Amino acid sequence: MGRAAATITRDSAETLNLQPGDAATALIKSSHVILALP
Repeated sequence: MGRAAATITRDSAETLNLQPGDAATALIKSSHVILALP
């Protein structure tokens, strides 16, 4: 599996008890995704 980065609210991180560096699984549902290179 690859890696992805996401931004979530502090409230969501606290609710999930997430700490920097923790592994997590994300379910992404979208009609389209736009990717851009730096």
